[in-house]
Amino acid sequence: MKSISKTITEASDKVKETMNTAMNKSSNIVSGGGQVKDIGHLYYTDLVPWNPEGGKELHEFYQRLLTYILEFVDKTNDRNEKIVDFHHPAQLMEVMDFSIPDEPQNLDQLLVDCKDTLKYQVKTGHPYFFNQLSCGLDTISLAGEFITATANTNMFTHCMFPDYKKNGLRSLPKGLVMFASEHCHYSIKSAAMVTGLGTDNCVSVPCDEKGKMIPSELERLILVAKEEGKHPYFVNATAGTTVFGAFDPINDLADICDKHGLWLHIDGILAGCNSMNADYLFQQDKHYDVRYDTGDKVIQCGRHNDIYKLWLQWRAHGTNGLEKAIDHMMGIQEYMVERLKSMPDKFHLVLEDPECTNVCFWYIPERFRSIPHSVQKEQMLGEVTPTIKQRMMNAGTLMIAYQPQGKIPNFFRNIISNPAVKKYDIDFLITEIDRLGHDL
Repeated sequence: MKSISKTITEASDKVKETMNTAMNKSSNIVSGGGQVKDIGHLYYTDLVPWNPEGGKELHEFYQRLLTYILEFVDKTNDRNEKIVDFHHPAQLMEVMDFSIPDEPQNLDQLLVDCKDTLKYQVKTGHPYFFNQLSCGLDTISLAGEFITATANTNMFTHCMFPDYKKNGLRSLPKGLVMFASEHCHYSIKSAAMVTGLGTDNCVSVPCDEKGKMIPSELERLILVAKEEGKHPYFVNATAGTTVFGAFDPINDLADICDKHGLWLHIDGILAGCNSMNADYLFQQDKHYDVRYDTGDKVIQCGRHNDIYKLWLQWRAHGTNGLEKAIDHMMGIQEYMVERLKSMPDKFHLVLEDPECTNVCFWYIPERFRSIPHSVQKEQMLGEVTPTIKQRMMNAGTLMIAYQPQGKIPNFFRNIISNPAVKKYDIDFLITEIDRLGHDL
C-alpha cells in the first residue's frame, strides 16, 4: 500500500503535468504570420464577448491567470511560506496602483494587478491561520466557486413577518421586544436597528461563565418586559457563539418560549419564507414545477448560487467525510487545550473546557510568571496581547485573533476551523507565541 505522502506527490506531479500540457496548448496562439501572439498589449475589447473572434486570446488570458491562482494555492498549503507578507496600508499604496484610470489598461497590467493582489493577500487557508471565519481552502469548493461565478445565476434566502411587509411597523404590537444572549453575534442588534425595532428593544440576556444563555435570566427579563407593558415576541438562541463557541441550552429556552408564547430562533438555521406573490414574474401556470422558482420567497433577488459550493463539497466528501473533518478539528482543539494546560507557567485558559473549536487563552511573558493569577494579572496580560499580535503579523508566521469579552480583557481567540491543521501545527503555534512574546 502506497504511503499518503507518495500518493499526494504523484497526484501533484500529475496535476502539474496536465497544467503544463494545457499551458503549452494555450500558448500556441498564432497570428497570420505563424508567430506566437503576445496578448499582453491587448485590451478587454479584444476578448470574447466584446470581440467574437477573441476566444483564443481569452483562453490565454485565463490560463495565465490560472497559473497565478495555482501558485497561490501551492503557497497556501506550504508551511514554509508566510501567512502574509505584511505591509501597512500606506506601503501597499506605494507598491500597488489602486487608481481608477480614465482609459482601459492592457491585459499585461491586469495580470500584474491580479498577481500583486494574491502576493499581498492573507493566506486564510494556511495551516497556521487560526483567525475566525475562514475554514481552510477546500479545493473542491473552490471549483464550485469557479462554476457559480461562470454561470452567474442566482438564488435566494430570508424571512419576514407577513403583516409587516404590508403595513410596516404600524402592524406590530407596541413595545415589541426581542431577547438574545449577551454573547450573540453583533448582527442580531444590527437587525433590530435596520428593521426599525431599535437596539434598546433587543434585550441582552446574561450568560454563565461558559458563555451560555442563562434560562432563568431569560424568563426573568421576559416577565420584567411584560410588567412594563411591553410585548416579548422573539428569542434568539445561539448554537456556537463566535467567541467562546458556546451552545445555548436550546431545550430549556424552548420550554420558556413555549410557556410565554415567544418565537424561538436558533442562530444559523433558516426557516419560513417571504412570498410576495409577484405573479407577473413568478407565474403559477408554467409548464414545469413552479416550486423551484424560489425568487418570490425572498427579499434579495440577486444572490449568486453560493449553495453550489457546499453541494459540490458535500458530494466530494460525503456526510461521513464531513463528519470526520469535524471530529478531527474537535480532536485538534482537545489536543491544544491539553498542551496549554500542561504549561501553566506560559499559558492560562479563559475557558478550561471549551465546547466548540474555539480555544481562548492568555500568553504569560517571563516577567509575569511569578505573579499569582488574579484579575489584576489578567489586565496586564490583556495589555501585552496586542503587542504579541503585532509581532505575529510583522513576522507573518501566525494569525490568531484577540479581543475582550465583557469584563474580560484582551485574550487570544484561536479557532480550529481548518481540517488541514495537524497536531504538529499546534506545537508550532505554541512555540512561536512563546518566541514572539517571552520578553514582553
